[in-house]
Amino acid sequence: RAKLVRNSHRGRGAALRAGMAAATGDVLVTVDADLSYGPEEIRKLYAHLKAHPECDLVIGSCWMPGGSVEGVPPFRAWVSRTGNWVLSHAFHGRFHTTTGVLRGYRKKKIGPLLPSVVSDGKEFHLEVLDRALQAGQEAREIPATLVWKRDGGGRPVSVRTILSHLGFLATHRGT
Repeated sequence: RAKLVRNSHRGRGAALRAGMAAATGDVLVTVDADLSYGPEEIRKLYAHLKAHPECDLVIGSCWMPGGSVEGVPPFRAWVSRTGNWVLSHAFHGRFHTTTGVLRGYRKKKIGPLLPSVVSDGKEFHLEVLDRALQAGQEAREIPATLVWKRDGGGRPVSVRTILSHLGFLATHRGT
């Protein structure tokens, strides 16, 4: 039941679009390959969508009340939390986590939006949330726990990622 979708290193957004387009289930869940968010978080997203048919997209958030981080280097946590707080303003402060990959989607709702999502990079998460809200979809957050799995502190946050996220914020009209 698994299918490998090759993407030729075009970026996170391109990989997610390709995988989501190829997926056949009713519920799609996206997560980092290192499973910093473990299987229990995937189950929580799935269960939330199954229990709440009015919800179209659910974000797992380590920054909302009830969410947590374990073992994340302090500076990395500060950058993530601060960046998500700044970017939350594009959505009128409605979400604590706007950039995270831990999400659940209804295939029938996200599928039609994918052709309008152009980002090949990490700003995919901002763009898809924006498109879903513009389409009148119901998006929610639920608490999640992120457990740091990277040896040596992980890759530093790139200036390119920061600039792309700020570019989104600067051009975003608000949803």
